[in-house]
Formats: sequence, C-alpha cells, structure tokens
Amino acid sequence: MEFINEYLEDLYDDNLSEMSNMEPERTGLSVFIYVSPKKHSTGPRIKVSNIKGKAWSEKDNFSVLISEKPRIVKGECKLSKKELEKIFKFVIINREVLLDYWNFKIDTTREMEDKLIKV
Repeated sequence: MEFINEYLEDLYDDNLSEMSNMEPERTGLSVFIYVSPKKHSTGPRIKVSNIKGKAWSEKDNFSVLISEKPRIVKGECKLSKKELEKIFKFVIINREVLLDYWNFKIDTTREMEDKLIKV
C-alpha cells in the first residue's frame, strides 16, 4: 500500500500542468514556485524551483509545506539559507490565501494571485 501511495504522490508531483505557475515578479522570490489545489492525499504544499530566474526543471525542485511553520517535505533545496528563509516567509504571510486555493475556496488562479503579498 505504501508503494501505491508513493506512486500516486509522484504522479501528482509530475503533473505540473494543473498547477499555477508563479513567476519571481509576482512573488518577490528569485525562483519559480508552483501552487495547486488539493488533488490527492499529499498535504498542502508549494513546489519550488532550485534554478534562479525564469526556469523550471522537473528534476531540480523541492516541496514546502504550507503551514505556520513551513518546512521542506520533499526534495533537496540547493538555494542559499537566506533564499530558503525568504520562501518560508512568503508561505507564512500568504498561508491563508495558499490554503484557500488548496482547499478550493478560491476558484481561480487569478483570484489567488491578486491576493498574494510579495516578499
């Protein structure tokens, strides 16, 4: 059963086409992040690129839990400690909006983007 859950989580992770692509200009971060509504049993999280600027690699990213105390829940962060702290700050100050989007309380990506606060 654990194998099946890991397989489903990986399938979910790889399906970025259904996720909201957030460019650095919209977030104030130096990297792309991806946000999605809840799909499977994974907890609320964002995916973060390890590549600075406007680039994304499905093999070079990590996931951060959307919570009052964000933490990396999957993958490896290759960014500086300062950049990771800024990502955590972004999650903390936008936690309510990100969770509303995750829980389908916000219907559109545009509505979510309009409510986000840059760091």
